[in-house]
Amino acid sequence: MSVPRVPRDDSINAPIAMFSRHNGGWTVVFSIADPTLGISWRIGDSGEFRETGFLDTLDSRTRKRMPNPSIELPADAPAATIEVRYVDASGELQGPFPIKFDPEAALVHEQRKILDMTATSWLSFRQFDGLLVYYTQLMSYRCAIREVRIGIDSAVPDRMLKMPPCDLRDPSAIPSDAQPYLKLPPATQFVSVELTYRDGSVSEIKSFRR
Repeated sequence: MSVPRVPRDDSINAPIAMFSRHNGGWTVVFSIADPTLGISWRIGDSGEFRETGFLDTLDSRTRKRMPNPSIELPADAPAATIEVRYVDASGELQGPFPIKFDPEAALVHEQRKILDMTATSWLSFRQFDGLLVYYTQLMSYRCAIREVRIGIDSAVPDRMLKMPPCDLRDPSAIPSDAQPYLKLPPATQFVSVELTYRDGSVSEIKSFRR
């Protein structure tokens, strides 16, 4: 009895990518399920493929140097399709596989993940000429946020915080004229906060005590 082969175009192990924005531009990290001997990529469906090179690390699965899984894109890189291909452990070339790159969507997705992972750092208290609550963390990742509401000594956030607009050229920078803190009454015991994300979803209400 013959076993039908899965067409290469229908591979369930197509590479995926993680996009990370930094001051110098974008870092794109490819994730490939199969052991690889080499990785190459290009923007669009024409032009030459570029090799990613190799790390100074041995892959125990292939017993060879591990291909570099990351590439860099400039900060102003436009939306495009990245085609990636790789050489598997048997020496066969797989791909190319298309990966969609949307700078704004990638930025929002990345910052949303950071906010979810750092929920205990959204607010912080400080005594300086009175009681202050800082929301620097939220302002730094504001591109993923549509609205921030807080509640002072209230479990129901009923006050909106003003946030500067998202700057795609330098998304994590806080403008010099922005105020990332709020002055609180001296007797304040706790502050609650709720985020509405860019996609309309709403976070859990978090409470921060002095």
